[in-house]
Amino acid sequence: MQAKEELLEQLGETYGYVSAFAEKRLTVLKLSAAEKSASIVSSLILLFVIIIMVSAVSLFALLALAFFFSAKFDSYVQGFGLVSLLLLAILVLIILLRKTLIVNPAVKSVIASFFPPEETPNASEPHE
Repeated sequence: MQAKEELLEQLGETYGYVSAFAEKRLTVLKLSAAEKSASIVSSLILLFVIIIMVSAVSLFALLALAFFFSAKFDSYVQGFGLVSLLLLAILVLIILLRKTLIVNPAVKSVIASFFPPEETPNASEPHE
């Protein structure tokens, strides 16, 4: 009878340890998910601000370029038309190269944010 009670007591302690371990592991996972989510959200906000700033600078630069060409050609239509053709060519290039310029880097960035690259062992160090 004594051995049965000791076994039940040890089983209860073991259950308590496993329960505490599982709770701590769940807390670590929640904190990790919160950290990664916060990192992704802050990156998206920063990206949004950068896109707004680059768009504003690009708009004024393109307007200046269009007025420059307009003065060179003595025609607003030709100046703004040339800038429009330039933008159209850039758009076609972006569409053709979208996988290498946009999709692949975005996928790698998202994967790296959730699964950071592990340190690779140095080739000069002996393996055990």
